[in-house]
Amino acid sequence: MRPLLISLLFFFWPFLVSASVALNEVAWMGSRVDGVESKDWWRYEWFELYNGSADTMDLGGWKVEFWRDSLDFTMTLMGTVAPDGYFLIASSEKIFMNFDFNYANLGGKLNNNGEKIILKDTSGNVADTLDAAGGWPAGDNNTKDTMQKQGDIWVTASPTPRAQNFVVSTSEPSGVTPSSPQTSISSGPFITQNISAYAGEDKKVVVGSASEFLGSAKGINGEALENARFWWNFGDGGTKEGRAVPHSFEIPGIYTVGLHVSSGTYSASDYLKVTVVPNQLVVKSVLKGADGFIKLDNQSEVEIDVGGWVISDGLANFVIPPKTKIGSKSEAAFSNKATALFKNNTTASVLYPNGVLALLWKPVISPAPQIIAESVDRPSGPKGAVETPKKEEVVSSQQVLSSAEDKSVNSEAAQINRSASSGAGKLFFAAALGLGFLASFGFLLFKWKNQKF
Repeated sequence: MRPLLISLLFFFWPFLVSASVALNEVAWMGSRVDGVESKDWWRYEWFELYNGSADTMDLGGWKVEFWRDSLDFTMTLMGTVAPDGYFLIASSEKIFMNFDFNYANLGGKLNNNGEKIILKDTSGNVADTLDAAGGWPAGDNNTKDTMQKQGDIWVTASPTPRAQNFVVSTSEPSGVTPSSPQTSISSGPFITQNISAYAGEDKKVVVGSASEFLGSAKGINGEALENARFWWNFGDGGTKEGRAVPHSFEIPGIYTVGLHVSSGTYSASDYLKVTVVPNQLVVKSVLKGADGFIKLDNQSEVEIDVGGWVISDGLANFVIPPKTKIGSKSEAAFSNKATALFKNNTTASVLYPNGVLALLWKPVISPAPQIIAESVDRPSGPKGAVETPKKEEVVSSQQVLSSAEDKSVNSEAAQINRSASSGAGKLFFAAALGLGFLASFGFLLFKWKNQKF
């Protein structure tokens, strides 16, 4: 009897091993990918195998076939899958998830109208089959919710790569159930509840401005999760870990920011949209000296956080304290006593926290109104002293004293005309006198000659 059992065990062992690995989740519709336009999300599809055995399985040489009317394409796997673990297979034209096998270079794509998927071990034995050639039984192409195994049926739920599948209440099987000619198996564990994540509401920020991202998560019983892992992907290549994190965007645009929370074997994700608008902050004025200041004016419709920005006078720098905000259509002045800047010069520059120049300001010096100064009664002061009006006072003097300027100019013109008339009259009189003298001399000379002859 014992030799017979051993023989039967060796005969059925390949089938028992094969039956422990099965299809578990299929993202035939693609995935939401940060930094990629939604019209291209279909390119980032993936599917997952589950190892239900207590042993590590070597999947090297296993094959996955995709059929419609005929064989679409085949992939030969490489790698291992841990006991009670997941093997992630992705078509990743860019690295968008932590996969075990990449089939982007195989040229095959899952057809949105359905596929028949056959998983075979190294001996060619069928380990699992999903006959969805007539249409996928679950999954949503609009929301990018995936097709997940729940008992013996497939359901639509939020993606759970490398994690236990969701359970969606249903009274009727949703379409096709997988089958295997060797044995009927359940593709993996499933849970009745899962944690949830919240990334916050959509927001609009200014380029270069530090924005606070605050996430939250709840456990399977609705309790707040404080010790979970919070990981942010900002969609611009930047990532941070923590429940509350700051981030600034360096290029205007619309970004999809993802919050990914994990706690033990549970995980959840949430997304928000961040619109980054150009910087409309300007240096309004600078006044040097101990009682001076630099004034910044936010001309945009969006509040801006200038914490971490740097103000420089060319000789020294001042780092604006964190969480310093300037409201929409509002101003903020930083005194020279606080910044220790602008003691002797008024050239100012403002830099983003990364050191890139944001603003540059130089004073505009207007020429002194000479004619006005000559014609205006100066304010009284110490004897012999002449007060020099400030730039603002010069501008107001120009406006108030325009009539005096006109009078002064007219008076000088009149004096010049009188002086010119007087000189011309004297010259004419001298010329007439000379001509009269010559005429008289000629007449006397003529008369004298006639008397002689």
